[in-house]
Amino acid sequence: MSKYQKSVEIAIDWLLNSKIHNLDETNAETFGSFNKYYDFRKKSCPYAYTEITAYAIELLLDLYERTNDQEYLENAKLAGEWIGDMQYKGTDENATGGFLECFYLPKGPVADKVFSFDTAICISALSDLYRKTGHNRYLILANKGVRWLIQVMRNSDGSFKPFYDLKTKSFSNKAKNHFYFRPRSAKLRNTWYKLPGCHHGKIAIGLLKYYSIERKPLLLEIVRSLFQWVLAQQDPEGYFKVNPGCKASFLHTHCYATEGVLYSYPYLKDKQLLDAGKKAGDWLIKIQRSDGSIPSWFNNGQIISSVDSSAVAQAVRLWSILYSETGDKRYYDSIKKGSRYLLSMQHMDSESSMLGGFYLVEFDLKLIRYKLKRLYSWATMFAIHALNFADEVPSRKIQKSELW
Repeated sequence: MSKYQKSVEIAIDWLLNSKIHNLDETNAETFGSFNKYYDFRKKSCPYAYTEITAYAIELLLDLYERTNDQEYLENAKLAGEWIGDMQYKGTDENATGGFLECFYLPKGPVADKVFSFDTAICISALSDLYRKTGHNRYLILANKGVRWLIQVMRNSDGSFKPFYDLKTKSFSNKAKNHFYFRPRSAKLRNTWYKLPGCHHGKIAIGLLKYYSIERKPLLLEIVRSLFQWVLAQQDPEGYFKVNPGCKASFLHTHCYATEGVLYSYPYLKDKQLLDAGKKAGDWLIKIQRSDGSIPSWFNNGQIISSVDSSAVAQAVRLWSILYSETGDKRYYDSIKKGSRYLLSMQHMDSESSMLGGFYLVEFDLKLIRYKLKRLYSWATMFAIHALNFADEVPSRKIQKSELW
């Protein structure tokens, strides 16, 4: 048995067989989707999440590739059908082709916002699903999403408008930065997702996966222009600022930007991208703590004490790519420490029906460490992928194309 196999197996079981996965065939509006998180206090999930269901497709296809287990492929196709139903099909041309954010449980309604980032993640998943199945429906859905991003959401400087609000008929583009940390209530409030930010670097992955099928040169130029804008947000120390108007770095979005940078390098052949990716990965090593965790926010040289486990998993994936690229032992040491920390964030109560899911947020509250009592779907998906990489990186070269 590989080092992390047991942890990975029970995490997969939680994803596929708990309340986080909607498999009630009598509810066609959610069938096949994945929910945002499970709340222990309320014993329920808030909504079916489009972006996260797309990540589930990527993970399921990766697992299918590893095992040839048809169950993974069938679940990926169910998720793809649900995502297709979440593509806006109304009369508002400013939203046509984008993917609606979520479906509120238990009986709706559908959210009234269409995000650029979420749509790019859906394009990525649908492109992969098309490659695996050959079903043209997935490619048509991806094509509509690409056209919306390029024709409606792209700004003249290469960045993207964050979202379109169907209710107010307006675009989000210039909201004010605002975030604060309140230890007593264990909450981190922020508005980074309402602004064009470094996380939009990951939009490139969806566009390039679609490009790998359709080979439209315009897509390469759009990605090139996007990174002229994204790289301007990288501090000389290596971290990506949340957005142009904010000096802080949110580690989750820093990793998204780095994923986009490294994935795009083989397509654009621009060494500046590879250098930026290495610099970003090295900065993650610099701020990693002895227990393997990474602080969730870095602001003006100060670290906020909360930890986002999904960012730790992202960092492990990035270090796996960089170790394969360079053979630098520092990356391997950080992979091992980060993986150990991830295991500490897995819910391991054998008496619980929620066995196997991963907590997202941990806080240092004076003398204790407190985990927010929710198990998150994407934190679990990212952890599974990261632990599989961590198991394999000593014996095989991890490809940049394996990022999602």
